Amino acid sequence: MGKTVIIYYSLTGNTKSVSKTLAQSFDAKLIQIKEVPERTIVSAYFSGIKRIFSNKKTEIFPVRIDLTPFNYVIIGTPVWAWNPTPAIKTFLEKTDFSNKKVILFTTQRLIKARTLDKMKRLVEKNSGKVIFTFSINTILFKKSLKRKTKQISEKILKIIRGV
Repeated sequence: MGKTVIIYYSLTGNTKSVSKTLAQSFDAKLIQIKEVPERTIVSAYFSGIKRIFSNKKTEIFPVRIDLTPFNYVIIGTPVWAWNPTPAIKTFLEKTDFSNKKVILFTTQRLIKARTLDKMKRLVEKNSGKVIFTFSINTILFKKSLKRKTKQISEKILKIIRGV
């Protein structure tokens, strides 16, 4: 399959849970993006949403991730106000995805809107090739969330083998 990295932002733990399950399926390196300073759930709903609508950048850690050793890059984010989180948006805008096959996913409680389309445009703007996208509704019970993620992992493996 080639070397894989999973890069994600998670505030409540849902996106982290999906990322960990995927990492086990693909024997992938796992990297969590954090905002500096880190947000609380309360600040996410106020300043985070405001930042999305004003299109302001956010500081992230790690600032840069060397994607050179990886063939596949999987990126996950919760959906905030029909958008990727400011941290993931910043990462996507600053990262060169040349020669990378990218898989994007979102976690959300309601509808995903056009979040994946927005993420895809940013990856392609920075020379990446998006080969698969998916979204998981986190209203599912934790046990169902893990089962659904494993089912999606199997789909991804089939796509990668055919790529």
